[in-house]
Amino acid sequence: MNNCLNFSDSVGGRHVGASGRLGFAPAERMVELLGVQPGAPTPLGLIDDVEGEVTAVIDVSLMDAARVDFHPLVNTESIGLKPQELSAFIRSCGRDPIFVNFGDLSKIEMIHPS
Repeated sequence: MNNCLNFSDSVGGRHVGASGRLGFAPAERMVELLGVQPGAPTPLGLIDDVEGEVTAVIDVSLMDAARVDFHPLVNTESIGLKPQELSAFIRSCGRDPIFVNFGDLSKIEMIHPS
């Protein structure tokens, strides 16, 4: 499944509590907060965000996937997890993910799949 999201649109940011547009942090902040280089953003980097500055936002449609794939802290490898495993990992880092229906930004869905 491939979806294109316009992160420069501030509408999406407001639905997840951001004061402006959604986007990736500058390279130096990605390294500082998540321990990852540009080109390798990953939810697994939350383990390095000990101050809890990063919010995990997940498109609710991913929860229907058999597996979600991403980089495991480096962009030379890939890893796949069941969506429930990803949610459990995020919670193990001390935060609740925000699930947003990016296909319908008229609402935000705060759900906690089992």
